[in-house]
Amino acid sequence: MEWSPGELLPYTCVHIDSEVDDILHGIQNCFRIPNSERANLIKSLQTLWNHPSNRNPVLPCLSVRTGLDLFLRVKNYPKDSEVIMSAINIPDMARILRIHGLKVIPVDVEIDTLRPKHELLPKLIGPRTVAILVAHLYGRWFDMEPFVAIAQKHNLELIEDCAESFCGLERLGHPMSSLSLFSFGVIKYCTCFGGALAKVRDPALYEQMTQLYSTYPLQTESVFFEKLTKYIIVWHCLNSPFVIKHTIRVLSLFGVDHKAKLVAMMRAFPGPLEPSIRMQPCNALLYMLLYRLQRVDVARLDMSVRKGDYVLQRLPSTVTPIGHRAWVCPELASPLTVVVL
Repeated sequence: MEWSPGELLPYTCVHIDSEVDDILHGIQNCFRIPNSERANLIKSLQTLWNHPSNRNPVLPCLSVRTGLDLFLRVKNYPKDSEVIMSAINIPDMARILRIHGLKVIPVDVEIDTLRPKHELLPKLIGPRTVAILVAHLYGRWFDMEPFVAIAQKHNLELIEDCAESFCGLERLGHPMSSLSLFSFGVIKYCTCFGGALAKVRDPALYEQMTQLYSTYPLQTESVFFEKLTKYIIVWHCLNSPFVIKHTIRVLSLFGVDHKAKLVAMMRAFPGPLEPSIRMQPCNALLYMLLYRLQRVDVARLDMSVRKGDYVLQRLPSTVTPIGHRAWVCPELASPLTVVVL
């Protein structure tokens, strides 16, 4: 296959894991689900996520950011308390910690496995340490047992960020994690175009979080409707080689950065963070979570792994892939390399 710098390749590095019918189904159910069904939707999600591997209570949230912020509001740690956190994560996670007056202490990760280096934790834990926050990055899981043991030894809360690693209903976080968080944003596997699920180990803490969360305003159905209609356009741009090729060509003629445009369209919370995340999911989003998660297709995920294998086996030696190919596969490349498959 020949390639020249001026040629437009008909693919993108991001794929939306849904069909257009899923989006249309969500749109059809906006404004149609009465408040009387809300409790049933939440109960059904909690039942669905009550797996033998993790029986911890389940709290549906607007986002992972919402779940973390809610947990910290209830815990109400003293100012300048420290949270040891995986050195790689999205900026908003550290931002939320700082909003609560907490100091972020990064712990390095192994570049080949993306596992936080648990052997470094004893040196990082101090008198102000209150929690450890570890993230399963890019779809790759690691053994939680060393982190559970250290958290228990030092009487620390253990927050397990699984936002990037959902792989079916049989792996729902470690049961000894104080808080396990799963995201179903637009670029995640089995996307629900928003929403998250939190599993909380301590029943008393769960009740406090639920009580506080019940005071939050509800996301409006119209906001979710607008998001879904926007994602129909994004879906065609990202998932259709024909459309994306010509869209990039047209935008480039007008000097528009197509990557920046798409990233802006997919950004979950473009405005002020606190008021944006301190909301409950609307009924339509709860319905979408239940609808999609009841239909998790493990075979579809297996196919993603096989496609990833195909690509990884054809990468040149100058490119080092990291992470799990089932979701996002970042690469280390030096010097800058053009890969032709």
